[in-house]
Amino acid sequence: MPARDTVYCCLVEVRPQPGCELDPRQVAGAFVRCYALAEDEASAQQQIRAALAAKRFEVVEIGWTADTYHPAWEPPDPDEAERCRTWAERTRLVTHGRFDAWAPEPNDCPV
Repeated sequence: MPARDTVYCCLVEVRPQPGCELDPRQVAGAFVRCYALAEDEASAQQQIRAALAAKRFEVVEIGWTADTYHPAWEPPDPDEAERCRTWAERTRLVTHGRFDAWAPEPNDCPV
C-alpha cells in the first residue's frame, strides 16, 4: 500500500542572497516555518530547499521537521499553521509563514 502524503513543517534558518525579496544588505538571516505536502520528511525537506533556493535564499540549517497531522504537534502560531497547511494541501506547493529576521552586525560586509 502506498504511503499517504502529509504536510510537514520545517523550521529553517535562511540567508538572503542577491536578488532575494529580502535585501541581504538589510537582513543577515531569518528563521521561517515552511510547509510541504510530501510522502516523508526527506522529500519535504528536499522540496523546501528547492523552493527557497528558487527564491534566492541560502538554507543554513533545517532545525526540525514535524508531521502537522501528528497529535503531539503544537504549532507556535496555530492560525498561521492552519493557513499554510491548508494552502500546501490544496496547491501541493511549498508555502511559508512569516520571516523572523535579524539585521547584519555593524562590521558585517554584505555579499
